[in-house]
Amino acid sequence: MNARQRKEIGLPYMVVAWLDGHVRGFSNEQLHRAFRRWGEAGVDYIRIFPFWGDELLPYRRQDSGKFGLNLWFPDYWNELRRFCRIAYQWQIGIYFDLFDNCGVKKKSDRPWDNPWLLNESGIRGIYETRDKAMEHYLKWAEKVIKTVGLRGYRRSKSGIMLRNKPNLFGLGNELDYPGQYVNTRQDTWYWADTWGYGLAECMRKLGYKQQILFSGENHTVHALRDYIGPWHNMKFTDTVDQWHGFFEWRPITLKLSTMTQNRWFALSDDGLNVTDGRHYKYPAELDVPPKYKNAHPSVVYHSCKKIKEWLDEHPGKAQWHHIEQLPRSISERHQSIDQLNQDRDVNIYWRIAKRIWGVDIRRTYPKWMRERFL
Repeated sequence: MNARQRKEIGLPYMVVAWLDGHVRGFSNEQLHRAFRRWGEAGVDYIRIFPFWGDELLPYRRQDSGKFGLNLWFPDYWNELRRFCRIAYQWQIGIYFDLFDNCGVKKKSDRPWDNPWLLNESGIRGIYETRDKAMEHYLKWAEKVIKTVGLRGYRRSKSGIMLRNKPNLFGLGNELDYPGQYVNTRQDTWYWADTWGYGLAECMRKLGYKQQILFSGENHTVHALRDYIGPWHNMKFTDTVDQWHGFFEWRPITLKLSTMTQNRWFALSDDGLNVTDGRHYKYPAELDVPPKYKNAHPSVVYHSCKKIKEWLDEHPGKAQWHHIEQLPRSISERHQSIDQLNQDRDVNIYWRIAKRIWGVDIRRTYPKWMRERFL
């Protein structure tokens, strides 16, 4: 299904939040097998973070124990390229978040040293607006976008390069600008103008033409929307705000009703915020931690149905960009990619599309691909 057909029926993209899939050292065969399964289920994008834990980091640690933000660690970038290349072969794009707020919270909560907190350049986190910090942020964004690429390419049986859909890039995950709690609103606006628009402008100069995505706390998100928008003659439709959590008894449409512009939004199941406690029960052998359960498929279907009904009744009010699921069956370090649960973490994508939009998004792949890569 192409972008025009998708827009006509209002079908969001389907996204897998495999946040650390590129830094856990899975073999080529394991990655090919996982991407084939997701591709056959109609998945459009894999969402990944810069790093998650201490498996592999993009910067070199120096003798001082701190990271050098001018020194790339080649192994990280080689693994990222390999991961992307295999995803592209199965017609799956990459959605890369440039920054992650979860990794810069209190040090006692983190099992690793974050380069944005422990570096020789004196950068203190991901929210600075000093010229020196912005220089490193922009250099990081450029390196990521050039490594991942604006779009992916796959090879045909004879070796011809074929284009995939464009990749997606986000400013960050669960962004929560600390200045909004202690400073004036003008300070938050200045941050959004300098940090947010500065990164967005960098992305545009590098040729990125898709929407700029982010998730975060309300005041942070509102400021980013304004300054990556009307304040710089951009459109509200140039950004996508990702919401977290599926609900059954509390309609998400209440949030939609507050939208005054034709804005893009997305919905993510990060395994939390299921208000009535209806979680999916994974098989015991997958050893999914009790507090990290996905919403039951019936809750996801109900949420999606309610949102679609509201959008159908209010044309032009909002546009649904993507639906994201976090596969808890493989999200922990001790879990193997081969434990990927077919029912909840694979089939749910095409079942959502079939049940709510009445279309079959499943893909089929030629026999030669299975023979060559699996």
